[in-house]
Amino acid sequence: MAEKHLALAAALTVLTLSACGGGSGSVSSLAPQVAQASDPVTFHYTPGFVCCPSPYTIVVQSGGSATKNVGGVPTATLQLTPALTTQIFSDVQAARPLNDLPANPGIPDTGALSVSSDGQTSPDIRGGTTGIEAALNTDANNLSLAFGP
Repeated sequence: MAEKHLALAAALTVLTLSACGGGSGSVSSLAPQVAQASDPVTFHYTPGFVCCPSPYTIVVQSGGSATKNVGGVPTATLQLTPALTTQIFSDVQAARPLNDLPANPGIPDTGALSVSSDGQTSPDIRGGTTGIEAALNTDANNLSLAFGP
């Protein structure tokens, strides 16, 4: 009986691989991905009077590619370190649901910062000095520093 189950499982595997375009991939490539903030994470920066001349976003892909967009136009792309990428995605995962984060009181003339991923967007987290908001603020600062002035 066990041999019949193994044979059936092997046949189903061959059929599944054939239906998916062949069997050249490894079995591990068929395994589901670990649930986390999937793609992408976007940091939305809105300047105050003391910051930048226009709003911009930095979009981070799970593979570490980050693109800065000003006015919806990509202006720079770079590869983040694995450590920074992991930290960003871990912090966003820990902050879920993003839209349930507490809104922080605005600090005059400093603008606003929000984070979005997987259809969720945080309120303004700038000024958050404790907990996950502080971690996301640190991530945003590290991203800005990575892109330079």
